[in-house]
Formats: sequence, C-alpha cells, structure tokens
Amino acid sequence: MGLAAGLLFAGALIPRLRVGWRPLSAATTLMVSRPLRPGDRAWFVHGSDADLVLVTARHRFRVVIARPGHDAAEGLSVRRTRVLLLPASPGRQLSG
Repeated sequence: MGLAAGLLFAGALIPRLRVGWRPLSAATTLMVSRPLRPGDRAWFVHGSDADLVLVTARHRFRVVIARPGHDAAEGLSVRRTRVLLLPASPGRQLSG
C-alpha cells in the first residue's frame, strides 16, 4: 500500500517538473542559438537524430531552416525555445 501511494505521489509530480523545466530549457536553447544568422549552418537536433541545416531567416524567437533533401523553396519555421539548433563548425559542408 505504501509503495502504491509513493508511486502515485511521484506520478502526480511529473507535470510540475515539466512546467518547472520548460523555462530553463527555453533559456538554454535561446542562448545557444543566439549567434545564428541567415546563411549560417546549424545542427537541428530532434528526437534521436540531428541534421545539418541552413538558416534562411531569423525573426526574434523563430528561425526558418532549409533541410537537405527537401524542396529548396520549402523552409521549416521553428521556435528557438522548442528545438535545439547548434551552430556548425565552419569547415563542415552540407550533404544532400
């Protein structure tokens, strides 16, 4: 009975932990992606994968990126507070 109550209590805390984590993770991703400008290459980290992308536009908290292998006219608009964009090293080239 005590174990079940402990598990129930821990499960009830998960939403509070997520709410407390979001401001910290958003501030971190904003700081890391701050130096990105249009024309820069960056690593777009999503799920368990990372793609080398081209930053095509930047609007305050949003960034438009072009992914290799997709239509050149089609950009993906992402919020810098929700995704991790890491600046790529200058020597790295896009591969399609």
